[in-house]
Amino acid sequence: MTTETFDWCDYLAFAIEMRDTQIEDESRRRAAISRAYYAAYNVAKEFAEMQGVHIDTYSKGGHANVWNAYTQDSQLSDTLASLTKDGHRLKRLRVRADYEGDVRVGQSELERGIGQAEKIINKLKSTLD
Repeated sequence: MTTETFDWCDYLAFAIEMRDTQIEDESRRRAAISRAYYAAYNVAKEFAEMQGVHIDTYSKGGHANVWNAYTQDSQLSDTLASLTKDGHRLKRLRVRADYEGDVRVGQSELERGIGQAEKIINKLKSTLD
């Protein structure tokens, strides 16, 4: 039995689909930001692992460990160091969308989240070409 791996970019496509619906709904914007983040996070994590970089993602700070690897590991930092800042910025937006109910998440935050996720994923994919 063969097992296909999940394509994390499908999360980004789903986020874009939620953005493009004409329903003005903050819960959709929050969910779309979260899915966009997890698309970028998992693509970045898998990319690092493909380069032979082990990242502890199961302990406290696991998400930060993924983004920090792009400046701390010489196998990644030469061309991809900017992903650390981009990833942390997107993570802050995702945390706001997922946990801060007293803060409004508008269309501009959604656009920023999707744009940042696309930037991260495209940079990683272009490195493989």
